[in-house]
This record gives sequence, C-alpha cells and structure tokens, in this order.
Amino acid sequence: MDHWIRVLIQDLAFDRGGAPDYVHVGLARAAQIVEEMVPYQFRTDAFEEIAADLSECIEISELSKLMWDAAISAGFEDYIIFVLKNGSGRAMQSRVITSCNSDWLVRYQSQGYQFIDPVMAKALHGDGVFEFADLQSNSPIVAAFWADARVHRIGHNGLCIARTRPDGARMGVSFLTAKTETQARDLARLNKTDLVMIADLAMEAFCYASYGLAGTPEALSDEELRFLYLLSTRKNPHDAFQVRPLYGSNKSLQASIRRKLGVETVFQAVSLATAKGYFDDVPYDSSEVIRPHPDLLGLDAVTLTLADLGDPKLDPEAVPGRTLRSAPEIMYSDPGQMLYMGPKLSQPGLEAESENRSQKG
Repeated sequence: MDHWIRVLIQDLAFDRGGAPDYVHVGLARAAQIVEEMVPYQFRTDAFEEIAADLSECIEISELSKLMWDAAISAGFEDYIIFVLKNGSGRAMQSRVITSCNSDWLVRYQSQGYQFIDPVMAKALHGDGVFEFADLQSNSPIVAAFWADARVHRIGHNGLCIARTRPDGARMGVSFLTAKTETQARDLARLNKTDLVMIADLAMEAFCYASYGLAGTPEALSDEELRFLYLLSTRKNPHDAFQVRPLYGSNKSLQASIRRKLGVETVFQAVSLATAKGYFDDVPYDSSEVIRPHPDLLGLDAVTLTLADLGDPKLDPEAVPGRTLRSAPEIMYSDPGQMLYMGPKLSQPGLEAESENRSQKG
C-alpha cells in the first residue's frame, strides 16, 4: 500500500521517464524517509482535523458526521461502518452506521443482502484493505445485487478496510462511490493510507459508543499506556508529555485516556491503571533495557567441539594445547557441540612470556 507522499512523487516525476536515474533514486529515498516519520502526517488539514476529532468521539451522531466528512474529503459519496461478528462476552447495541439513503437500507434488509454482498463476504474472511473492483464473481445473484444498488443510487466501486479487534469482534469500514472503476482506483491510490488510519479510529469510536470498552487495557493504545507508565514512574512529568500518538498531540492523547477510562484527570487514570495491573501490558522501551556490564562486552563466544575438549566437564588439563583463564559457563547447544561463553582461551606459554616481558620492563 503506497503512502500518499510516494503516490504524489510518482505522479510528478516517475511516470514521465524524462528525469535521470539519480533523480528517481533520490525522490524514492525522500519518499521513504517521509513515510517513516512519526507521528503520522495526513495529506490534508481536513483529514488531520477529522482524525483528532475521532480520537475524542463518544457519540454515534458525531461519528456519523465525521465519517461523512472523511468520505467527501477523499472524493467518495458514502461510507458504511459494519459489525460482522461480536466480540467475546459482548453484543453491540448497533451494528451498522452509514450515510447511504434510507430506501437502500430498507431494500438491503428486506432482500437479505448482507448474505449476498461480496464486500461483506470478503471482509468476513480476513483482515486487510481491498478495493471493490478486485472482487471477482460470476454469480448472477451478485450481479443482481450490484444492479439493484445502482438503481438506488449506491456506488458499486470503493474501498474497504476489515479488522479483527482484540476481543475477537470483526468489523469493517467501506467508502463507496458511483464514479468509474478507474476514478475509484485513483481515489483509493491517493487516499488509502489516510483512510485506513481514519477507519481504525472510526471502528474504535464505534465500539466505545456502541457497547463501551472503558476500563479495559485493550481500550488503551501502546502510546497511552506508555504515557501513564512514565507519569507514574518518572520524577519529571515532562518525560510523559513527550509521548505522542501516531496522530494528534499529547493533549489529544490525554483526552483519549480520560474518555476511555471514564476519569476526569490523567492522575486518576494512573491510579486506575496501577490498581488493575494495566502496566503489565506496556511494551518494553529501549530506555528500560539494561546493557551488560562493560567488562563483559569484550568476551568472545568460542565454539568448541567435544573432540577438541576431550572431557565434557571441561577440565582445563583435558583441553589439548590450551588453558582456561577462569571457570567458564557452558551451554549445550546440541549433543556434539558446546557453546563456550567464558573468557578467551590462550596458548600455553603466552602468559609466561608476557610475565617475562613485564619483569624486563
């Protein structure tokens, strides 16, 4: 899935073929650098604002408006958020939210189209992102479904994002258009990475509004858990304020935490997370990994076979032509080999020669 920045650069220079090779290589490298930047940067200010609002959204009506804004901003006419499978131990109060017209919704339900819709069928059997045009079917029933959709002014081209949530719930978000297949592919190509991010936020907001995931560790993202963990363990709160989500700011991250856990302050969130053991789910950070003692960094791992060592117990006298400076630690890797993790082995006489040189000095 090409990032929108790469798409723009390809449209600008790559497809024209007139630039030297080094220009193509340089632009490809620039695209890669920008794509890997954190936090994620949306293509337009409109997408940026929609993402920020979605991260704090708790009402279905607000979610509906934001998703319609996202669809229109990307050049599509309609959207659908749908639930294919409820999570373990929970049932959502609502299972579909859409901007499609009411006539089509009545028709869709009366004809049992949810069991015919090829987009639903594809989303049900795997996570991922796909375009409607890639769904191949020779079934006359599916052809009739698309024909009926066109009669009801529903686009038959578009993009779908399917996901399985931590609790096992399977959901999808579709963006639909009545434009041609070529036009729809162009829209998806330019907006796909932004719409995937928007869809993930929308599915999360839909779950909170529909059955509420507040108060569970699955509700918090890695960045939100990291923020609370740093706030509870560091002397200087400034360390926690440096944590940023993939979208938005640290302020929006704090608002999301308060909303998800149902608290008024982030310090109440820290108390709740500590009491319920949420910090056990915090991923390791490089600052928390202790390096080995510097004196151990220079020790080599030397592979010795049992034939070389003679005695599996590694008696120093049993090693032909070598002595051990100190008692080694041995780890058996397979029946015929041992991995020696101790100090280097030395040839006999080297220590004596070194001692003689030191005495002469």
